[in-house]
Amino acid sequence: MESRCDENDIWTGKAKDPSVPRATYGTAQKMRAAISHKFGRDYQLGTQPWLEHPAKPGIFIGNPSLSVTISQYMIRAGEAVMSARAMDEPTMKRLWEFAWSTDRKEFGPILRKRKAENPSEWAGFLLREMLYLLYLLSMLCLLRYDEALRITWADVTFQVQDLLIKNHWLDATPELFTSQVSYQSTQFRVKLELPFRKTHQYGGIAPFYIYADPDRPWMCLLRAFAIWWLLAHERHRELNGFIFRKKIGVDSISVSPTDCMVSSSLKG
Repeated sequence: MESRCDENDIWTGKAKDPSVPRATYGTAQKMRAAISHKFGRDYQLGTQPWLEHPAKPGIFIGNPSLSVTISQYMIRAGEAVMSARAMDEPTMKRLWEFAWSTDRKEFGPILRKRKAENPSEWAGFLLREMLYLLYLLSMLCLLRYDEALRITWADVTFQVQDLLIKNHWLDATPELFTSQVSYQSTQFRVKLELPFRKTHQYGGIAPFYIYADPDRPWMCLLRAFAIWWLLAHERHRELNGFIFRKKIGVDSISVSPTDCMVSSSLKG
């Protein structure tokens, strides 16, 4: 159970690489329940905790799966999973590096046999980049997943600095990019207008202005938006509807603008 479900390698004590498949906390609970049933029914050890016999030192009685050590381990694992653990910069850097080390996958469904033999191949570069944008956006803008998933392309505006008027920004257009003027990444920003927030259910939500972070590309939300815009544009000529779409096959997204990714698909 510890080998399959724990985030750390049991031999090295270090965190497992993101490519290493692992089972969920729910699976760990089912595994423990099955082991407890085996000891309790088949070996007739009952459902009492595993304890040292009070009158016979060195002799233990009860169900080994219900020992204090295992119970404490399950509590720690449950707290780590159930408590919306905050993302941090080192984690985002690892996700960024992992996404960019992933190859593009062929379009279409993946065979069940191949999926079982290679659980890490559940998604290719395109889908990992979409999820990376979702995680980074939720982290930096302090959004719940259900808030981030409702964002549409109409809520996102790419802007560029006006070269004539100081502190003035222009909405970026295709004509702008075909002009002879060259721009640096730091001269762009994204204006994000949220249609809904749990703390502002009746409007009045100030827009987010997202700027480049060239020194930390793994934390650059502007870069993540631009990359996903390019990748999504490869699939759909006209970008409208939800930004985060339902997964189709191993490395593609739905063509329907209303086919939004749901938060349940993020659960292990």
